Amino acid sequence: MGPLSTLVEEPDDIVVDCMKEVSEDETIIPVFVAADSTTGGGVSVLNREVRYVRLETHAPLTEGAWLFEPSVRDRYARRLIWPTVNVTVDKGEVMTAFKVPLVNPSPKRQWVKQWTLVGHVTKLEKDDVVSMAAMETYEDFVSERKVVDVNNPEEMAAHVKEVQAIMKENVGVKLTPGQMERLMALFAKHAANIGTVKGKAPPVSEVGKAKPFRINTGVAEPVGQRMYRRSPRAKREIDKHIQLMERDGIVEPSESAWSSPVVLAMKKDGSTRFCVNYRKLNEVTVKDRYPLPRIDEILAQLGGQAYFTSFDMSAGYWSIPIAKEDRGKTAFISHRGLKQFTVMPFGLTNAPAAYQRAMDCVLAGLVGVSCLAYVDDVIIFSSGFENHLKDIDDVLSRLG
Repeated sequence: MGPLSTLVEEPDDIVVDCMKEVSEDETIIPVFVAADSTTGGGVSVLNREVRYVRLETHAPLTEGAWLFEPSVRDRYARRLIWPTVNVTVDKGEVMTAFKVPLVNPSPKRQWVKQWTLVGHVTKLEKDDVVSMAAMETYEDFVSERKVVDVNNPEEMAAHVKEVQAIMKENVGVKLTPGQMERLMALFAKHAANIGTVKGKAPPVSEVGKAKPFRINTGVAEPVGQRMYRRSPRAKREIDKHIQLMERDGIVEPSESAWSSPVVLAMKKDGSTRFCVNYRKLNEVTVKDRYPLPRIDEILAQLGGQAYFTSFDMSAGYWSIPIAKEDRGKTAFISHRGLKQFTVMPFGLTNAPAAYQRAMDCVLAGLVGVSCLAYVDDVIIFSSGFENHLKDIDDVLSRLG
């Protein structure tokens, strides 16, 4: 592949960030769409088709585990579904290309130009293949949340209109006026459980409804790590995050013998992401072997279906409380002292499996029949419009 700057027609902020990352961090590598051998140019995905697309990396991937995270989901919304994919490079090998399954749920053929920048691959540590994938922090959740009082008729009426407007804008197939009216009536029925912006629901006050999350460390002795040295600016950032979580009861003071250090990760917009390095805790945690669904099998089940509706379970992790006897194991150390989580945080090795199990239990009898769930993403599928209305109603009734 040629220099990064020659592969993109208009180097925008994302591309500039990529170039900086390549020069400074060999564990974050941009990914592009490779040439299609049948067309000699970009990639064509037929309507209702699942197609494996070859992607090329800007630099070789070395031995180990990598995570591909697409950055173009908004650009191709309602036209192409881009999955997050784990990529493994065997010992002694290098990799410069890999394939991902693309789904075209729209009624028209979709085209992606050759050398389109579609995301990054990030080098992962041993226990981080799933648990360290980029997910929203509590600050993301609160900053983007819009609180609606379901007991206030005026607020709810405005919320219903907002939900319907957003849903109508995101309908990717042509419906008759009668079909659209029935679909909007269905979304109005479930408006209290639908957020029109990311992070609006479920409210944090509803934690405790899910089965408590357990952290089984067997007979392992508590692992206590020292906090990292921090600059005054970094301390101010940590203060901001902890104060916010303490205010809402997400964290509480701790007297635990366990402690893990706080990590501040820089996001692309220049702000910081509050993380806890749970690697030592994960090493002694008995692994939950509950399986996550295979992406390729999920996509295969969607073949032949005509209607699709997808939902993201916003702030889902925050809806699962940690068992009181295990809260101390989530303790993290900073200049503000020792704190511990009351709800399931990101970064724990068993968190994805626990959330997947919770979703499978909630949607029992529907998974594989009318919907599929991959951690906090749910897709509803049907062969006809009438069935799809019923399937949406069934799923939203369970999730509410």
